Amino acid sequence: ESEEDTKENPALALEDSSCADSGPTTSQLLGGKGQLGLRGISKRCGSTSKIDGKVLPSYEACVTLSWFTIRSKLYASLEDAIECHIALLSVKQAVLQESATSTFNFDDSIRQNIQAFRCQFKLVFNANFSARRFVGRQLYTPVTMDLDVALAARHSLLDNVAGGWPSLRQAWIRIQLHGGVNLRAARSQADLETLIQRWEEDDSSRRAKVELRAARQAARQAIREQALAERCQRLRDRRRLHVRNLVARYGSLDLLRDRKEAAQRRNLNKARLEWHRRKDLTMAEILRGPPM
Repeated sequence: ESEEDTKENPALALEDSSCADSGPTTSQLLGGKGQLGLRGISKRCGSTSKIDGKVLPSYEACVTLSWFTIRSKLYASLEDAIECHIALLSVKQAVLQESATSTFNFDDSIRQNIQAFRCQFKLVFNANFSARRFVGRQLYTPVTMDLDVALAARHSLLDNVAGGWPSLRQAWIRIQLHGGVNLRAARSQADLETLIQRWEEDDSSRRAKVELRAARQAARQAIREQALAERCQRLRDRRRLHVRNLVARYGSLDLLRDRKEAAQRRNLNKARLEWHRRKDLTMAEILRGPPM
């Protein structure tokens, strides 16, 4: 579904994203994408062991619903991460059930259903929005522990979608300037403008490649269709020529048959005429009659 469809139907929007969507992170992934085969649980680099110097893995739980991501802190124990993920899934399920009601409000539902777990688990939040039709990528807001700030950032992105990419672009820059809990250094507006400009250039290049690929595919398809049309035409011409040859052959056979029958009639008439002119016919020949 498109962003507009899911915005009009919250129940659809709640299921539009994968729980395993990593988004912006504050730690480096440990091998590949860090997925363990458990949806919503990521394995990441943790602390270094003081005994053997090995990097100990850490685990993070997250769920994403309706352009909003809830993440846990990094756990040293996979069991703790799974426990947190189960709690986050219960929040998502509760919000999904409430979305079917006429009085549903996303912000209120999130606040109410997550309240019971905020003391038990250390959670952070951020909004994510698909801007692929504009710049070919996802937009993420800064990760923050302030739920209200994250929800406000989500609303800011959604409210500016109708204004197109220029409006959404400025909204995202304003949100980024407020910062979050990411470990990376805060960016200035000039840095953000430069980053977005690079995205736009990359997207223009990507779109040009897509259009070129589509044009090449269309050209190849046209060549295939032309070759097929020519082949079909050759087959039709060959059949037409074959039919003409058959007609000519049957015509010549008919003419040969007619000539043969005419010759037979001439010979018969000649024999009958000679029979009538004979003066030496016997009674038996007269009774038998002329040649037939």
